Amino acid sequence: MRRFLSLRNRIALLGGLVVLLTVVGFASGVDALVRRSQENDTNKALQARASAIAGWVAKASPEQLAAQQYLAPADLRSSTDIFAEVLSVDGSVLFSTALEGSTPPRPPATLLAAASRTDSSLRSPPYYLYATAWSRPDLGLSGYIVTGQSSKAGRNALNGLNGFLLVSGIFTVAGGLVASLTVARLALRPLKTVAAAADDIRTTRDFGRRLPEQPGGDEIGISTRSFNGMLAALQEAYDRLAASLDSQRQFIADASHELRTPLTSIRTNAAVLQRDD
Repeated sequence: MRRFLSLRNRIALLGGLVVLLTVVGFASGVDALVRRSQENDTNKALQARASAIAGWVAKASPEQLAAQQYLAPADLRSSTDIFAEVLSVDGSVLFSTALEGSTPPRPPATLLAAASRTDSSLRSPPYYLYATAWSRPDLGLSGYIVTGQSSKAGRNALNGLNGFLLVSGIFTVAGGLVASLTVARLALRPLKTVAAAADDIRTTRDFGRRLPEQPGGDEIGISTRSFNGMLAALQEAYDRLAASLDSQRQFIADASHELRTPLTSIRTNAAVLQRDD
């Protein structure tokens, strides 16, 4: 556990976390941009299809606009193609190219109400819908043209994109973690050298030894110079202490030599005084 929580591993984990957050942010941005782009492309396609239907309605006969018609309808439960509907002013279907089961899809009333004022788009799951109003004053008829497409078409493309982003993100995060470990190991290698040299100095008590100077003004170089300055101060203090001890030893030796003769004389006199004669 302590090895896992070492400084090198913590730096590597921090680097991996930064890479992970970057990848997640990038993937989220790409996903949002692709969704927005898909919606814009879908709306343009629906508008183009509605414009083509409007051209047909402008030339359609009264019979074609009076009876309910299904022209080769696609089953929206499986189809993702664009479908089109022509509705009367009361919302009943006059023409449809798709069926939802056995009946044509019914657009929301809010979409038709908005289309009576201006062309409108709406995402009404599971469809993207576009509606515009039509009018045949010569026949006294009016209504709405609705085009739509299942959202499954865009979802399938997004699933593929998200799968690619997930796989590439995993490899990117793994690569970032390995790169962070490598950078952390290289960055902390001088510190290991400094620590080993300091431990050797502590063991041998060789205060005259110095750590190898690190080029540059980075934190490691500053720490090395500070440690060498501390060693120089320790050596100076040690030298002063050694000189003081040498002076004390010399003083004691000199004092012993000077006191030897008087002490010898005293011992002799004391021995004489102890004699009976």
